[in-house]
Amino acid sequence: MIEDSLKTRRHVIEYSKDKIPTKKEIDEILKNGYRLSSSKQNSFPWKVFVLGPNKERSDYLQALTEGNKIDTDGELPPGTTYWANPNLFHISTAPYTLIITGRLAPPNKYHQMQIKKHGNHWEFDKLERMQPCGKAFAVEVGILATTITGSAIDRGWDCSYCVCFPKDMDQYVKFPYIEYRPFLIMTIGKGIKFKADVYKKSSMDMDVRPNFEEIFQYVDGE
Repeated sequence: MIEDSLKTRRHVIEYSKDKIPTKKEIDEILKNGYRLSSSKQNSFPWKVFVLGPNKERSDYLQALTEGNKIDTDGELPPGTTYWANPNLFHISTAPYTLIITGRLAPPNKYHQMQIKKHGNHWEFDKLERMQPCGKAFAVEVGILATTITGSAIDRGWDCSYCVCFPKDMDQYVKFPYIEYRPFLIMTIGKGIKFKADVYKKSSMDMDVRPNFEEIFQYVDGE
Protein backbone atom coordinates (compact mmCIF):
# COMPACT_ATOMS: atom_id res chain seq x y z
CA MET A 1 0.00 0.00 0.00
CA ILE A 2 1.17 3.53 -0.75
CA GLU A 3 0.63 4.50 2.90
CA ASP A 4 3.05 1.81 4.06
CA SER A 5 5.77 3.15 1.77
CA LEU A 6 5.33 6.91 2.08
CA LYS A 7 5.01 6.95 5.86
CA THR A 8 8.61 5.69 6.07
CA ARG A 9 10.09 8.48 3.93
CA ARG A 10 12.81 10.51 5.62
CA HIS A 11 14.76 13.46 4.30
CA VAL A 12 18.23 12.30 3.31
CA ILE A 13 21.32 14.26 4.31
CA GLU A 14 23.84 11.82 2.85
CA TYR A 15 23.60 8.89 0.43
CA SER A 16 25.75 5.76 0.41
CA LYS A 17 28.68 5.73 -1.98
CA ASP A 18 28.62 1.93 -2.11
CA LYS A 19 24.95 1.01 -2.40
CA ILE A 20 23.84 2.52 -5.70
CA PRO A 21 20.75 1.63 -7.74
CA THR A 22 21.44 0.17 -11.15
CA LYS A 23 20.22 2.03 -14.20
CA LYS A 24 17.70 -0.78 -14.70
CA GLU A 25 16.32 -0.25 -11.18
CA ILE A 26 16.05 3.51 -11.74
CA ASP A 27 14.29 2.85 -15.03
CA GLU A 28 11.75 0.62 -13.27
CA ILE A 29 11.17 3.23 -10.55
CA LEU A 30 10.63 6.04 -13.05
CA LYS A 31 8.40 4.03 -15.37
CA ASN A 32 6.22 2.91 -12.48
CA GLY A 33 6.06 6.44 -11.07
CA TYR A 34 5.12 7.82 -14.47
CA ARG A 35 2.43 5.17 -14.92
CA LEU A 36 0.84 6.13 -11.60
CA SER A 37 1.00 9.90 -12.16
CA SER A 38 -1.55 12.07 -13.95
CA SER A 39 -1.76 15.24 -16.01
CA LYS A 40 -4.52 17.51 -17.31
CA GLN A 41 -5.63 16.31 -20.75
CA ASN A 42 -2.76 13.82 -20.72
CA SER A 43 -0.47 16.67 -21.70
CA PHE A 44 2.39 16.01 -19.25
CA PRO A 45 3.96 19.41 -20.02
CA TRP A 46 7.17 18.73 -18.14
CA LYS A 47 10.48 17.00 -18.74
CA VAL A 48 12.53 14.86 -16.35
CA PHE A 49 16.29 14.92 -16.84
CA VAL A 50 17.89 11.89 -15.16
CA LEU A 51 21.46 12.57 -14.01
CA GLY A 52 23.51 9.50 -13.10
CA PRO A 53 26.50 9.24 -10.76
CA ASN A 54 28.90 12.16 -11.25
CA LYS A 55 30.41 13.58 -8.06
CA GLU A 56 31.87 16.72 -9.61
CA ARG A 57 28.59 17.68 -11.25
CA SER A 58 26.60 16.86 -8.09
CA ASP A 59 28.88 19.06 -5.98
CA TYR A 60 28.38 21.90 -8.47
CA LEU A 61 24.60 21.50 -8.38
CA GLN A 62 24.59 21.47 -4.58
CA ALA A 63 26.68 24.66 -4.60
CA LEU A 64 24.08 26.26 -6.87
CA THR A 65 21.34 25.46 -4.37
CA GLU A 66 23.38 26.75 -1.43
CA GLY A 67 24.16 29.90 -3.39
CA ASN A 68 20.46 30.41 -4.01
CA LYS A 69 19.84 30.08 -0.26
CA ILE A 70 22.46 32.75 0.40
CA ASP A 71 20.99 35.09 -2.22
CA THR A 72 17.46 34.54 -0.91
CA ASP A 73 18.38 35.09 2.75
CA GLY A 74 20.28 38.27 1.92
CA GLU A 75 22.57 40.01 4.36
CA LEU A 76 22.71 38.32 7.74
CA PRO A 77 21.10 40.24 10.63
CA PRO A 78 23.49 41.43 13.38
CA GLY A 79 24.36 38.72 15.87
CA THR A 80 23.68 35.79 13.53
CA THR A 81 26.17 33.44 11.91
CA TYR A 82 26.13 31.78 8.51
CA TRP A 83 25.04 28.13 8.56
CA ALA A 84 25.10 25.96 5.46
CA ASN A 85 21.75 24.20 5.12
CA PRO A 86 22.22 20.44 5.76
CA ASN A 87 18.93 19.77 4.00
CA LEU A 88 20.67 20.56 0.71
CA PHE A 89 23.61 18.19 1.27
CA HIS A 90 21.81 15.21 -0.26
CA ILE A 91 22.35 16.67 -3.72
CA SER A 92 26.15 16.35 -3.53
CA THR A 93 26.10 12.64 -2.63
CA ALA A 94 23.08 11.45 -4.64
CA PRO A 95 23.89 8.75 -7.20
CA TYR A 96 20.84 9.75 -9.21
CA THR A 97 19.35 13.22 -9.53
CA LEU A 98 16.17 14.23 -11.33
CA ILE A 99 15.78 17.79 -12.59
CA ILE A 100 12.17 18.36 -13.57
CA THR A 101 11.41 21.29 -15.86
CA GLY A 102 8.61 22.41 -18.13
CA ARG A 103 8.36 21.43 -21.78
CA LEU A 104 6.19 22.39 -24.75
CA ALA A 105 3.64 19.58 -25.11
CA PRO A 106 1.57 19.16 -28.30
CA PRO A 107 -1.93 17.60 -28.06
CA ASN A 108 -2.35 13.87 -28.57
CA LYS A 109 -4.55 12.54 -31.39
CA TYR A 110 -7.75 12.71 -29.35
CA HIS A 111 -7.29 16.33 -28.41
CA GLN A 112 -6.20 17.20 -31.94
CA MET A 113 -9.58 15.83 -33.02
CA GLN A 114 -11.40 17.86 -30.34
CA ILE A 115 -9.62 21.04 -31.40
CA LYS A 116 -10.57 20.45 -35.02
CA LYS A 117 -14.22 19.59 -34.24
CA HIS A 118 -15.01 22.04 -31.45
CA GLY A 119 -12.29 24.66 -31.49
CA ASN A 120 -11.04 23.61 -28.06
CA HIS A 121 -8.17 25.72 -26.80
CA TRP A 122 -4.79 24.06 -26.29
CA GLU A 123 -2.20 25.98 -24.31
CA PHE A 124 0.52 23.52 -23.44
CA ASP A 125 2.53 24.00 -26.63
CA LYS A 126 2.80 27.79 -26.35
CA LEU A 127 5.86 29.34 -24.78
CA GLU A 128 3.94 32.41 -23.63
CA ARG A 129 1.59 30.16 -21.62
CA MET A 130 4.35 28.25 -19.82
CA GLN A 131 4.79 30.76 -17.01
CA PRO A 132 1.05 31.47 -16.38
CA CYS A 133 0.37 27.72 -16.29
CA GLY A 134 3.41 27.04 -14.14
CA LYS A 135 1.50 26.74 -10.86
CA ALA A 136 -0.75 24.04 -12.26
CA PHE A 137 2.23 22.25 -13.79
CA ALA A 138 4.00 22.35 -10.42
CA VAL A 139 1.06 20.55 -8.80
CA GLU A 140 1.35 17.78 -11.38
CA VAL A 141 5.10 17.56 -10.77
CA GLY A 142 4.31 17.11 -7.07
CA ILE A 143 2.05 14.18 -7.96
CA LEU A 144 4.85 12.67 -10.05
CA ALA A 145 7.36 13.16 -7.24
CA THR A 146 5.07 11.29 -4.85
CA THR A 147 4.53 8.35 -7.20
CA ILE A 148 8.27 8.11 -7.91
CA THR A 149 8.99 8.25 -4.19
CA GLY A 150 6.53 5.45 -3.43
CA SER A 151 8.00 3.37 -6.24
CA ALA A 152 11.56 3.94 -4.96
CA ILE A 153 10.73 3.12 -1.33
CA ASP A 154 8.89 -0.03 -2.42
CA ARG A 155 12.21 -1.17 -3.88
CA GLY A 156 14.29 -0.26 -0.83
CA TRP A 157 15.66 3.12 -1.95
CA ASP A 158 15.31 6.64 -0.55
CA CYS A 159 14.26 9.96 -2.10
CA SER A 160 14.63 13.60 -1.17
CA TYR A 161 13.53 16.88 -2.73
CA CYS A 162 14.86 20.38 -3.30
CA VAL A 163 13.09 23.54 -4.43
CA CYS A 164 15.89 25.87 -3.34
CA PHE A 165 17.58 26.43 -6.69
CA PRO A 166 18.30 29.44 -8.92
CA LYS A 167 15.49 30.82 -11.04
CA ASP A 168 17.93 32.63 -13.34
CA MET A 169 18.50 30.38 -16.35
CA ASP A 170 21.97 31.87 -16.88
CA GLN A 171 23.15 29.83 -13.90
CA TYR A 172 22.46 26.56 -15.72
CA VAL A 173 25.09 26.99 -18.43
CA LYS A 174 26.72 23.72 -17.34
CA PHE A 175 23.39 21.98 -17.96
CA PRO A 176 22.81 22.86 -21.64
CA TYR A 177 19.89 20.47 -21.95
CA ILE A 178 17.83 22.52 -19.49
CA GLU A 179 15.77 24.93 -21.57
CA TYR A 180 13.17 25.99 -19.02
CA ARG A 181 13.17 26.84 -15.34
CA PRO A 182 13.12 23.76 -13.07
CA PHE A 183 10.09 22.94 -10.93
CA LEU A 184 11.80 20.42 -8.67
CA ILE A 185 15.04 18.58 -8.02
CA MET A 186 14.76 15.02 -6.68
CA THR A 187 17.47 12.62 -5.57
CA ILE A 188 17.39 8.83 -5.35
CA GLY A 189 19.79 6.45 -3.61
CA LYS A 190 20.38 4.64 -0.33
CA GLY A 191 20.33 7.07 2.57
CA ILE A 192 22.90 6.60 5.33
CA LYS A 193 22.34 9.88 7.17
CA PHE A 194 18.97 11.54 7.66
CA LYS A 195 17.63 14.78 9.08
CA ALA A 196 17.05 13.22 12.50
CA ASP A 197 20.73 12.22 12.60
CA VAL A 198 21.89 15.82 12.17
CA TYR A 199 19.38 17.92 14.07
CA LYS A 200 18.98 17.88 17.84
CA LYS A 201 15.97 16.00 19.15
CA SER A 202 14.70 19.22 20.71
CA SER A 203 14.78 20.85 17.28
CA MET A 204 13.06 17.89 15.64
CA ASP A 205 10.34 18.02 18.31
CA MET A 206 9.63 21.64 17.36
CA ASP A 207 9.84 21.09 13.60
CA VAL A 208 6.38 19.59 13.16
CA ARG A 209 3.56 20.04 10.67
CA PRO A 210 0.38 22.01 11.56
CA ASN A 211 -2.54 20.17 13.11
CA PHE A 212 -4.93 18.46 10.70
CA GLU A 213 -7.70 20.95 11.60
CA GLU A 214 -5.53 23.90 10.58
CA ILE A 215 -5.23 22.52 7.05
CA PHE A 216 -8.53 20.76 6.38
CA GLN A 217 -11.86 22.52 6.83
CA TYR A 218 -15.28 21.06 6.08
CA VAL A 219 -17.44 23.85 4.68
CA ASP A 220 -20.74 22.23 3.64
CA GLY A 221 -22.67 18.98 3.64
CA GLU A 222 -24.25 17.19 6.56
